[in-house]
Amino acid sequence: MHDSPRHSGKKAKGRRARFIEPFSVDEPRYFLGQVAYAAGISSNLLKAWISRKVVRMGKHDREAHGKGSSRLLTLRRALAIGLTAELIKLGTSASFAGSIGESAIDEALKISAGNPPLDFLISIYPTADFPLFEVVLWNYTIKTLFGRHAPPKVSKDKFFSSVMLVSVERVSERIVRRLDKLA
Repeated sequence: MHDSPRHSGKKAKGRRARFIEPFSVDEPRYFLGQVAYAAGISSNLLKAWISRKVVRMGKHDREAHGKGSSRLLTLRRALAIGLTAELIKLGTSASFAGSIGESAIDEALKISAGNPPLDFLISIYPTADFPLFEVVLWNYTIKTLFGRHAPPKVSKDKFFSSVMLVSVERVSERIVRRLDKLA
């Protein structure tokens, strides 16, 4: 992994973490404890999230098979767990955060062709029935974001007045950097 400058001309130390070895985001390579460390949570909490289905194992993640074997998680799952932890720190419920974390990472990886860090924001805002979220590019302004939805109605005559923005880029950089430390 190396750090590359965000702006041309000046080198910014530690700004953008990237893996230099090529591998798929769906290759199982990380132990549960490594992913928990990268997400800034305890292994026991991550085990509880998995058993309560807050975080679902993906089709490429490997469950433990018998005594002495370990779960192996993919980078995709590690990023989703990190985003889930971030959303919970911001006050969302665990079940909502787990669902959003997985969906948002899948969407961001699809848009970025599977190359972290993921240069996106997630916006979460209330609507009449439930909170909505979307993955948006950094170049969106708040005005564009609100204007795009004209804004959503919370009820018949009320419009929402708040939005939560989360940087998928910063979360993914943190996860990648911490996983790289363990390698």
